[in-house]
Amino acid sequence: MSTEHPRNTDYRHEGPNQCAPILEGRFRKSENSCSWVASDRGADQCRPASGRFKREGQNGSQCVWNGTDTGPDQCNPRTAR
Repeated sequence: MSTEHPRNTDYRHEGPNQCAPILEGRFRKSENSCSWVASDRGADQCRPASGRFKREGQNGSQCVWNGTDTGPDQCNPRTAR
């Protein structure tokens, strides 16, 4: 008889990885510019002087970069799902 708790046997769970970042990508420095590269991974190499992450989509479910907007970030793309 197994003494393992039933919650620890959730290997058949389907759905998104809840520990994965909301948004893949990072800011990458290239010579004198700093830009968002959605296909890149790792720590940010820089942060642009203007722009912020904003909530968009149905019920604010998406966290997207807007390079022309100002103010504090509305969301953090590296927060777990």
